[in-house]
Amino acid sequence: MTKTHLILGALLLGHLCLADEVTKRTVLTLNEPLIVAGVPQVTLEPGRYAIRVLTSTSNKNIVQIFNERGDKLLTTVLTINNYRVVATDKTVLRFWETPYGNPLALRSWFPPFENYGQEFVSQGPDCKDCRARQSTRPDGRGATCKGAGAGASASPGG
Repeated sequence: MTKTHLILGALLLGHLCLADEVTKRTVLTLNEPLIVAGVPQVTLEPGRYAIRVLTSTSNKNIVQIFNERGDKLLTTVLTINNYRVVATDKTVLRFWETPYGNPLALRSWFPPFENYGQEFVSQGPDCKDCRARQSTRPDGRGATCKGAGAGASASPGG
């Protein structure tokens, strides 16, 4: 085996070991429905889902949401960078306001230990209302999530 083969093998193995670090894969547990503005726009029912950044050389702002096992793609979302000053050791979700009686809509996702997260670009008539209203919901309901391995918190509103 030549020195070049060893170096290439080490680079490939290093890349495979960092796969979750690159995709930021997180498992979410939802206790109520949640709207995700993607292609297609979906309403996730209570349950467990995997969310991750699509590995692309041209765009790091594409998020995919799968079933928990990761074998069924539910939606793909175009996002924009979002920044928070203080990173936490938990997954943080933020939500768009929605009219009373409708599910909350996912606004942003911050993986654990990351200052940069993904803000979901709203699409369609349902989410135009979400973007316009920033007051607190009268029922105080929110979705909660649990990140893979580190626990999680969810922050309603923005």
